Amino acid sequence: MIKPSLLGGFAITASFMIGVLFWPLSEPSFNQHRPPSATPVAVQPLKTLPALVIKSPRRQFQAVLYAYSSTVAQTDASPTITASGTTVGHQTVATNCLPFGTRLKIPSLFGDRVFVVEDRMAPRHGCHSIDVWQPSTADALRFGKRLAVVQVY
Repeated sequence: MIKPSLLGGFAITASFMIGVLFWPLSEPSFNQHRPPSATPVAVQPLKTLPALVIKSPRRQFQAVLYAYSSTVAQTDASPTITASGTTVGHQTVATNCLPFGTRLKIPSLFGDRVFVVEDRMAPRHGCHSIDVWQPSTADALRFGKRLAVVQVY
């Protein structure tokens, strides 16, 4: 059996919660009660933007970097579609041991350029190899094989 005093407290609490939830919908805007200003106030634009917060990498590791391009000889029958289902682009990298969508930087080779893991390599390459997508086979051949520190964000 429910005591009436408990039920009454529930009703008061429920009505208070409903009032809090719907208060902005039922009250007029505070700006409607403010008298209009006699002279308009000019808003000055920001001269400089605040500095962005730079996240530090979650981890770093040394990897062997290769390059690949969108050719059937280097990929599969659909060379411009990655293993994650996206279309290749200048941010695309392939690796086997990081989840799709992981963001990487390779500062010694590409500075602050951010790459996204969107593709996979052949299983024989293991976890410390990364393929960087290049727009042409000539660019991929020029890139060659390089050793670099990779930052994972």
